Amino acid sequence: MRQNWLGAEHYLLAVLAEPGVATEVMADLGVTHEGVAGQLARINTFKGRRIRYLESKGISTNPRAHDVSGWATGFAAAAGRKVPSREDWLLATLYEGGGIVSTVLRELGVSAAAVVDAMRQRGVRTPDFNPDVDRPWQGHHEVEVAKSEWEKVVDVLNEKIPQGSSLRWGFNSRRDRPGKIQFVAEDGIDLDAIVAEARARRILS
Repeated sequence: MRQNWLGAEHYLLAVLAEPGVATEVMADLGVTHEGVAGQLARINTFKGRRIRYLESKGISTNPRAHDVSGWATGFAAAAGRKVPSREDWLLATLYEGGGIVSTVLRELGVSAAAVVDAMRQRGVRTPDFNPDVDRPWQGHHEVEVAKSEWEKVVDVLNEKIPQGSSLRWGFNSRRDRPGKIQFVAEDGIDLDAIVAEARARRILS
C-alpha cells in the first residue's frame, strides 16, 4: 500500500497475504487480499487525491493498530500462546470495532459476525459474544489543522461529543503533509466551529 502509517487494515491485509485457516474462512465469504487492497486504494484518498507516501517520513502506528495488537495478544494469551496466530490477528481486526476494516467488509458484503461464525465452524476459538454491529458513518467531513493545534481541537471535541456519543469523529497525522493533522467527523459535527473554538481557547490560554 506504500503508506506512512500502519493501521488495522494493514493487519487484515497481512493475514490475507498467506495461506491458512483465516485466509480460507475469508475466501469462503468472498473476501480476498486483492479485494481488500482494491477497497483500500479507493478509500485512502484526500479530496479526491491519493495520499502520497513519503519515504523520508517513515511509518507510524495509528491508535487502531495499537488496539488490534492488544486484542491479538489477548486472544493468544487466552489460548495459551505467546505469539498471536493469523486467526488471532483476524479476530483482533474484527473485535477492535469500527474503522476502515468495518467499512471494507461492508463494501464487500460481509459482516464481522459472519466471519466470526465461520471461524467457529472451523473450530477456531473465539469470544462467546459477537463483534459490535457496524454502523456506517453518516456523512464525512474533513479538516486539517497544524500539529500545534490538534490537542486543543481534541479537547473541544471530547467536551462536546464525548466517547459513547451517537456521533463519531477521529483524527490522524498526515505524513504526506508534514506538520498537519487531519480530523474527520460525521454529519452533525461542525468541525469548522470546533476548530475555531479550539483556536480561541489557545489564544486565551
